[in-house]
Amino acid sequence: MVYYCKTAYADLEFIVLKEATFSYPLHSHISSYTLGIVQNGVLSLRLNGEENVYQNAMSFVINPYDVHEITCVDAYDMIVLSLKRGFLESQTVLEAEAIIGEYVRILVELGFLEEGNSFLFGERLHFVYAHHGSIFQKHHSLDTVKTFLEEYPEDSIDGEHLSRYSAMSKYHFIRKFDENVGMTPHRFQIQNRVRKAKCLIEKSTSMTEVGLRAGFYDQSHFIRHFKKLFQISPSSYKAACLDLDALAKSRKKLR
Repeated sequence: MVYYCKTAYADLEFIVLKEATFSYPLHSHISSYTLGIVQNGVLSLRLNGEENVYQNAMSFVINPYDVHEITCVDAYDMIVLSLKRGFLESQTVLEAEAIIGEYVRILVELGFLEEGNSFLFGERLHFVYAHHGSIFQKHHSLDTVKTFLEEYPEDSIDGEHLSRYSAMSKYHFIRKFDENVGMTPHRFQIQNRVRKAKCLIEKSTSMTEVGLRAGFYDQSHFIRHFKKLFQISPSSYKAACLDLDALAKSRKKLR
């Protein structure tokens, strides 16, 4: 069971997994930090080539562009906080602590987060802000290509054309991109198409339209890649989205 808990902030989201048995393939998150808390069960996280096992009351942080994969060892409960760059740049760390603290309280009340684990997000937040202050000040010759594939993943463009942005030959460019990003340009583009589709799903009722707008040439191609990255179908993802603020208000009315 998985829930995608939306908040009043577009760049702040919680993902709740209950008795999950699936694994996530090799991928990375663009311009967002992932803070995870394992509440029950056991999972293995391979992060930048290093593998660690996490279980009850253990937490981790995945930085932007960190290539990683998660493997289920034993059915697990986990709650994840996703913080995008926009949130970090619009809120001070003290403001973020207050905002996240309020949503943590709601998650505890709803039974999604164990009270004994509620301090772990705040404990990791200062690290995220410190890391963010340094990572996005760096520049790399491949940044132009990465930014293009993040913002316009639906565009049909091959390695030959992309290599021209970096002033490299096609094969040298692909090798350097893989070394820097942790995956080929094509794989990076596909995961960004899936993420664009994820955003479009929340505003559209037509899955066919979503797939085409995100750059997938047919519905089966779209569904296959979406399920591979998120482990659920596009329609199941839409059904799993919850509004935390609305849930909190409903709960108050029922008291």
